[in-house]
Amino acid sequence: MPSGLPQTRRVWNRRFVEVARERGLRTVGGYAYVYVDGYVASVGGYIAQATDPYTVSWSASIKPAELDDILWAAFMPDLQLSPAKRRSLRVNGAFTTPALDPERGKLTAP
Repeated sequence: MPSGLPQTRRVWNRRFVEVARERGLRTVGGYAYVYVDGYVASVGGYIAQATDPYTVSWSASIKPAELDDILWAAFMPDLQLSPAKRRSLRVNGAFTTPALDPERGKLTAP
């Protein structure tokens, strides 16, 4: 791993959170998201390579939140999840329904 990669990722992650919050989005686990009318839309990005040129990968997804509720009720009926934990799991957690993945990509820039 290049020596500057961990520091570059920390700076990237901190700025990503700042910009997302400036735009009214919430963040969890490296993703910015919004929950509107029963849907969760999220976008994530990360630096895959921190040498010149930099490589930044990103993805965006949209999914109906009710699908997670159905799975959780069927397979984890006794598990009590707080509203904050439910939001976190909907965006980046395990045991969730796959999202519609309208786009993902990679950008290389100096």
